Amino acid sequence: MPLLCLFHLRHYVHLHSRDGGQRRERYLSLWASVLNGKFSSSRRAYEMYGISFDPQEFKANTEVQVSTEAKAILSLEPGQRSQQQLRQALASLRQAVEEFSEFPITMQESLARVGRYEHFEAKRVIIRQGHLAENFYFILSGTAVVIILDTDKLTGEQKARTVTFLGKGKSFGELALMYKSRRTATVRCQEDVELLAVAREDFVDIFMHVERDVEPEHVTFLRSLHVLRGWPVEVLPANNPRVLVFTYVRRGIVLCKDSNCSEWIYVIKSGSCRVIKALKQANAQQKIQKQHRQINKAGKELKEISMDHYCLLDAIYRSRHRLSLSGHATTSSQPSSRTISLHSDSGENSSDRPNGDTVSSSTVFVDLLSLLPGDIYGLESCVFRSMGNRTTSTSLVSGGAEVIMINRKFFLDHTSEQLRKRLRREIRPLPSEENLQCQLETKISWEAYRHDTLKQTLELRRKQAQSST
Repeated sequence: MPLLCLFHLRHYVHLHSRDGGQRRERYLSLWASVLNGKFSSSRRAYEMYGISFDPQEFKANTEVQVSTEAKAILSLEPGQRSQQQLRQALASLRQAVEEFSEFPITMQESLARVGRYEHFEAKRVIIRQGHLAENFYFILSGTAVVIILDTDKLTGEQKARTVTFLGKGKSFGELALMYKSRRTATVRCQEDVELLAVAREDFVDIFMHVERDVEPEHVTFLRSLHVLRGWPVEVLPANNPRVLVFTYVRRGIVLCKDSNCSEWIYVIKSGSCRVIKALKQANAQQKIQKQHRQINKAGKELKEISMDHYCLLDAIYRSRHRLSLSGHATTSSQPSSRTISLHSDSGENSSDRPNGDTVSSSTVFVDLLSLLPGDIYGLESCVFRSMGNRTTSTSLVSGGAEVIMINRKFFLDHTSEQLRKRLRREIRPLPSEENLQCQLETKISWEAYRHDTLKQTLELRRKQAQSST
């Protein structure tokens, strides 16, 4: 603390010296970066600001953590936890991890009742690709990295590929439990990670609960859907997760990566989901600059043609008035040569060639639809692809929803030809990928053009205001 006070006193003197303005600005920028957590802790980084210690060592840890008492409670066996302890653990989870409150209240209480606290050190593997799924995990603190092992078809060698990073409030492992499949990726700790783990049986009871000898509520919901009228809902086996699954899916979880390859049809019972599409986004600014070059090029050509036309008229005027043509014979033949030279100028035309277009592109995900209770995802590809028709591939992302999943093959096997014809009449297919790409480029180009035009207009107004004063 004395060292920090001495540092402040020394810089207070320098901040009010003859070059105090620049020093003050740099000093305030430094501490703003420290407070915002964007400051690099390397020695070279903080020495450039004239300090000899790492400011991060003096920064208070403002992140709310799960209390020690709650960790101790969650480490107990579920049968040993009292109601008061469960309320205390639940309150700590809600306060420390905002995403935990996204679960319905009953699910929050169930997770606090059966979830167990686990701690993994950095570089430890939590789940491994290819292993059977045993637990669902919810991250309380720390960061984990998701890795997929890809096998080279030619050499047979396996290569690790980092897919994404999971931080506080994220969950993983639920899809393998829902589908009773093996792990499709390895999750390893990037740093020390604290988790709330839920066993397979508890996960099914919380997220996929079905009462015996009573028609499930989600099956009754399917009967009420107008689009499924005439489909035999009663044949659905409520206790077979390979055919029918009902679960709550947290916000941000990808339910379906490719609608054309999915084995499921998704029915939204409550909440919402988003239908997204991956498209290529061109650099709109470069497109506008290219358009400006084309406009400038056309203006130059028009100007050259006008000048040469004037010279031609001048030559005719001189010949009719019996003036010497020796100085104008080449001038009268220049219109075609100048126009050709402008069209053949490689410096101007290289950007107009398709092969010479260096416009960079990247992938952008576009929201196509928002699905609400009663909406169904996957019927389009299910009905139209069975006839051999091409459908647009999309992805489904949960916005926090209860979802009913029906096996696609089972659905088609119990769908009559009359129902298929009705579905083809009622379902409106999405535009093709080419059409969506064209719409995206038009939208981006228009927004960029509008922004560029507004900027130029404001700049012109500013110059006019300055010239008038």
